[in-house]
Amino acid sequence: MASFSTKTQPIYPVTHLPLTSMTHVQLMADVQACRQHQGLTQAALAQQLGISVRTYQEWEQGRRCPSGAAVTLLRGYLHMTTLID
Repeated sequence: MASFSTKTQPIYPVTHLPLTSMTHVQLMADVQACRQHQGLTQAALAQQLGISVRTYQEWEQGRRCPSGAAVTLLRGYLHMTTLID
């Protein structure tokens, strides 16, 4: 499903699907994989995103779903980490 224009693919999955096709579970699995690949803790990424650690943990563990604005923020994080790698 994912398509990359770079010669090498990142070692973590990045889902390039419209938001309507991407579930929050898929999104957070990709975000978690990116976070771990970069060696970031949940607290470090939460700080970078400007949210509380508890909120981020609840998103990653599937106890809460991020809002529309937060989903946009998370997708931006995925996009940036793909460009960096």
